[in-house]
Amino acid sequence: MTLTESPTTRGSESNINEEQIKQELAALSTPIVNMLKSHGFTDKDWEEFEGTDDPAFILSGIVFLGMLESNESCFDPYKVLDCILQATGVTTVMDAFLGKCVTKAIAYGLCKEALKKVVGPIAVAIALGDFAHCMGWLDFSF
Repeated sequence: MTLTESPTTRGSESNINEEQIKQELAALSTPIVNMLKSHGFTDKDWEEFEGTDDPAFILSGIVFLGMLESNESCFDPYKVLDCILQATGVTTVMDAFLGKCVTKAIAYGLCKEALKKVVGPIAVAIALGDFAHCMGWLDFSF
């Protein structure tokens, strides 16, 4: 799996509805499970989600993939927290990590906790774009 930016049409209404987004996200379930397992995660690591077709689980896997594709091996905890907050609107206490490096596994754990609060496939798609943009993985220049 790799992250790619898809072109968007500006100024026109999208014909994609919530059900189509949900189906597209669900189609990513198996590749995301396989990718996470290839990095040492197990079914137990995502048992708090409703299932592997849960849009929040799909989002958490895509966020982890974005971290993998990043050239960084250590993420600034302030940036990760800021991006999670911007993407989900959730406030999280991160005092235990302040002044320390946030590994990919820790960042994934933090994302999972915040992302469980994102409800619905459209909100998941918006949160994904917001997080990726905040982390500098996508450029949404107008």
